[in-house]
Amino acid sequence: MEYLQREKKHLKHMLRTTEERLQKLRSVKRHRTKASIDELAALAGKWRSVAQSVSEQLLESSNLHPRPSLHDLLTALHIDPSLVHYCVVHENFY
Repeated sequence: MEYLQREKKHLKHMLRTTEERLQKLRSVKRHRTKASIDELAALAGKWRSVAQSVSEQLLESSNLHPRPSLHDLLTALHIDPSLVHYCVVHENFY
């Protein structure tokens, strides 16, 4: 009987330890997921900024006459204006 009580105490301790470890692992997983989402959002913003800048530079260096609109350039390059936050109505980036 004493052996079973010791075994029960040992198993409870192992369960508590395992639950604490699982809680820590879940916390790490949440942190990494959030960090990944934040990092992707930051990278998407950087990509968009560079794409906007390059689009404007490409249009400026264009030798075409008459010079196409930025919307026409994006369309010719098969770039959805909304991907680079270009407003077709106001003809500017937002």
